[in-house]
Amino acid sequence: MRFEFAEKIQYDTEQPCYFPPELVSQFSAQPETTYHFYLIRMKPNSPRNFHLNDVLLGTRVVLEDDIGNTSFRLEDHRGTIAVTLSYVGAFHLTQEEVFISVKFL
Repeated sequence: MRFEFAEKIQYDTEQPCYFPPELVSQFSAQPETTYHFYLIRMKPNSPRNFHLNDVLLGTRVVLEDDIGNTSFRLEDHRGTIAVTLSYVGAFHLTQEEVFISVKFL
C-alpha cells in the first residue's frame, strides 16, 4: 500500500517533531521502508468538555497482538478516558514520507 497525498507537503526543517528512535527511525539505507501503523483512539467520558485527537503510531516492527490490538481505561478523580489501540496496516514509506510523517500537525 502507498500513501497518496492530496497535495505536495514540503518538509519544514523548523517544524518541531518528536519520534522515539526505537519506534520509527529516520535512518535507512533502503529507498523505501515498511512501517506498521496503529491507530490510538482516546474517548473521554467525563463532565469536562474537551476533545482528544486520534494518534497514528508508526513502528518498523509488528507489535504483539496483546499490545497491537487492545483497549483499556485511564481513570482519575475527574473521569475516565477509553483508549483503543488497533492495527491499521503496513505501508512502504520513502525517506521524504517518513520526514513528513513525524511532524505533529
